[in-house]
Amino acid sequence: MSHPHQFDLRHLGNSEEEVKQMLDVIGVDSLDTLIDQTIPTAIRLPDSLDIPDALDEQEYVRHLQGIAKLNKV
Repeated sequence: MSHPHQFDLRHLGNSEEEVKQMLDVIGVDSLDTLIDQTIPTAIRLPDSLDIPDALDEQEYVRHLQGIAKLNKV
């Protein structure tokens, strides 16, 4: 059995059951509903962000090498 102060238990978020219990206590049916009721839409991020696809390790190394070539001595 893991210790309640174990790093991963403190930093990996709540379990689905814990989230359900919290939502039941505060009287909402989902995290989305909670967010809708508590965070003004004016300060929320857009529904989708313009984030490029992930690079694999080799692609990223080539990308960094390209940036490094821009350095001037």
